Amino acid sequence: MRSNETLRFYLTAALQILLLLLIFTVASQLEAAPQAASPNGVAILEKRLHTLLESYRTEHGFAGASVGFVLESGLQGAVAVGHSDIEAGVPLAVTDRLLSGSIGKTYVAAVALQLVAEKRLDLDGKISRWLGGEEWFSRLPSADDITVRMLMNHTSGIPEHVLLPAFGEAIAADPDRLWAPAELVEYILGKEPLFAAGDGWSYADTNYILLGMIIEKAAGQTYYDALKNRILEPLGLKETLPSDSRTIPGLVNGYASERSPFGKPGRTIRDGAFVVNPQLEWTGGGLASTPLDLARWGHALFNGRAFDTALMDQFLDGLPAATGKGDRYGLGVQIWTTPLGAGYGHGGWFPGYISLMTYYKDHGLAVAIQFNTSRSVAVRTHMRNWLDALAACLEEGIDPIMGEYEGLALKADGSMTRASAKVIAEGNGQHRMVLAAHGMAPTAHGSPPVTATLQRDTEAEGGLFVGTGDASSWKGAIAKGELTVATGDAMGSFVLVKSDRRSPTEGLAPPEGAVVLLPYEKRKPTTLEAWNNKNWIVLPDGSVMVNRGPNRTVAHHRSGLFHIEFKTPYQPEARGQGRGNSGVYFGSRYEIQILDSFGLEPGMGDCGSIYGVAITGQNVSLPPEVWQTFDVIYRAPRQKDDGTFEMARMTVFHNGIKIHEDQAVPGPTTAAPEKQNAETGRLYLQDHGNPVCYRNIWYLELPEH
Repeated sequence: MRSNETLRFYLTAALQILLLLLIFTVASQLEAAPQAASPNGVAILEKRLHTLLESYRTEHGFAGASVGFVLESGLQGAVAVGHSDIEAGVPLAVTDRLLSGSIGKTYVAAVALQLVAEKRLDLDGKISRWLGGEEWFSRLPSADDITVRMLMNHTSGIPEHVLLPAFGEAIAADPDRLWAPAELVEYILGKEPLFAAGDGWSYADTNYILLGMIIEKAAGQTYYDALKNRILEPLGLKETLPSDSRTIPGLVNGYASERSPFGKPGRTIRDGAFVVNPQLEWTGGGLASTPLDLARWGHALFNGRAFDTALMDQFLDGLPAATGKGDRYGLGVQIWTTPLGAGYGHGGWFPGYISLMTYYKDHGLAVAIQFNTSRSVAVRTHMRNWLDALAACLEEGIDPIMGEYEGLALKADGSMTRASAKVIAEGNGQHRMVLAAHGMAPTAHGSPPVTATLQRDTEAEGGLFVGTGDASSWKGAIAKGELTVATGDAMGSFVLVKSDRRSPTEGLAPPEGAVVLLPYEKRKPTTLEAWNNKNWIVLPDGSVMVNRGPNRTVAHHRSGLFHIEFKTPYQPEARGQGRGNSGVYFGSRYEIQILDSFGLEPGMGDCGSIYGVAITGQNVSLPPEVWQTFDVIYRAPRQKDDGTFEMARMTVFHNGIKIHEDQAVPGPTTAAPEKQNAETGRLYLQDHGNPVCYRNIWYLELPEH
């Protein structure tokens, strides 16, 4: 070898060893994850939620319901069914506000915990410090023994004022009344405590009315001002408003039951005003919102964005509570077990409205549902189960059938061999399955892989497939993540389960000395500071989406080890180069193709090919909506003494698997923005009209030859 070729050989080998070590380190830390929908996939999730929610309404006949959700990635959506006004036939919209009832206690608790972090409040301090000077304080049950914590977790022993007949009668007599907090507390003064302070549990809005009074003294401003300044504005919760008058912007009609404790059954809004003044709820709830804003709040609250995270353990330290079987109650938060694991959140009721906000901890998913009725027994009985089912629908991903499957093939002689399948979405409910196994049909030339293609039977319900071509007798089915295939001949049968294969270099952190082009931190918006097209869409999950033209780095680069993460969109109706198309050009000249090539035979234009130069040795593409990686050792062309250039060279790992080894690239590839070879250039990301996403892009400069 010539000296420069020898040096290149050893440098490339050393870099591959380094990359493999990095891959091993990251792979050991990965956890399986469902497909995380890009913005175009949210519409698919919304459609599925709408169908399920409408089925509940059709069966049980409630007036209307709306649901909002925020995925772990930060992407969000909402759906609504039914009517806000049955008599006038007005549909309920996702932008309509409804009263959220006691979900408001979660906001009160967050404000209180901010004050605790600022040392303005002491959770275990006696409330007498704040309220002891009130003339009525001595008549409060267990007044001298109650702490702030006891108010927040309902262990004070104070009775509930809301359900007392005298309170309901006062509201009915003067529905327009503005209630002072002390007037609400007055209904329980002089009554016996339900139990000694701290020795039991009993839910009472009265606890939170007292807490609101303390917050105002500690914060030095009204509760609603504190809420606005500390929570609503910083977190961008623009659809959440105080329910402090009989006319609330955007609040839609609800339907109260005949047993409403405040009287006024039926329509809650008459002649343009609420039938009673909801201001009476104050810090017992006191808010109107949309389900999407409630879900945004839940996502922010339980991801530590509402108060000092050092207090999160105390916030979630729950005591047995009578809000549901197995429930616990923390500091303004209900805690229970769902089919998806631990659930954190709160329910809410106000005559005419029922709400529930839940954060599914194991999935990073926040979902809220609101009904504009409180007279439906089915809603009161099934709301949690319905919300869990809606959440499970979201967790299935945008296409629960599509993906990779791994398992075994049982041969006719009773022996087994490994098998795999890829199920590709083709639009309009169609899916194609490509099945492969080794050693199923030995021939004189050995045991090549047996492959078969099955097409989904759209006439049948569920995931049923029938074979095509030589496999016409084969039949397959997919249910709950398990794929089974019967060949109907001497070939045998298959049993496979859905795989969550991910790139072992997903999330690979830049090593010391690397140049970070697109910083990545989970669930935190990134910056386009290193790029010249600021029109690309910055998403809440830390990625960016192609928008309004290509993008290229501001700075030039030479040779380097590059790490790039990308995600193709779910576009099942699209074909060929119209399906998740983009490209990464090194030096703005040499393209590695990005495309949704999942399940295809490798071709020149498919994902990972060096466009027009070299196809991949194997197709290792993951399904759309799953993050993929390129790790590329790029050798920039070097200008020789005679003015000509050595060829650029690339070694490419796609999802941790080598697909090109020291591949020579004679010159700029098709559609390259720069048409002449050069030693330096910019990294260029192509806009091909598809919503491809990128994140976590960096490179480590390499010595020149």
